[in-house]
Amino acid sequence: MKGFFSTLLLSLLVSATAVSQIQNKFFGATLGESDINTTYSCMYDYFEEKPFYPLGILSVQNKVYAGYKWDAINAHFHNGKFAQLNLRYHGNMNAGSQNIIHIYNRLKNDLTTKYGESPTIIPDEYGNVGLYYYDGRYAVELIMNWHINEKNEKEYYEVGLWYSDVKLINEPKINNDL
Repeated sequence: MKGFFSTLLLSLLVSATAVSQIQNKFFGATLGESDINTTYSCMYDYFEEKPFYPLGILSVQNKVYAGYKWDAINAHFHNGKFAQLNLRYHGNMNAGSQNIIHIYNRLKNDLTTKYGESPTIIPDEYGNVGLYYYDGRYAVELIMNWHINEKNEKEYYEVGLWYSDVKLINEPKINNDL
């Protein structure tokens, strides 16, 4: 989540290249329009599994979506509406780092093909790299980051793909959504 908000700030400072409309419909639910009950039903119908609901986020794990097998698919809400979709893939250097890099590059190529060659590039102080596209309302962000597990001291990598209704997220919070 930290990456998304730093990217959002970056997008306000740097004008992103205009792109065609960013996808805003997923498994039948629409960013900025669908409420939690509708999104829950859509996820249940699409994945044939009840999403669990930790901390106000609808989540399914180890599912295939859009041609990729994701470790987690999370729907986030703001003011009672579907505000963000986060798809995540995890790996470590000892098993699968090339797979992580391959997935990142494949997603990067898919996004570049769909939205163009001139995204906002995301380098940050944490070593994250990625792309950010914004169409005036919706954004899509691809991030690859890493961290070290303090218990076993292994490096872990994560690829995250975020779709967001930026207009909705920037509205003042009016209820207790997380």
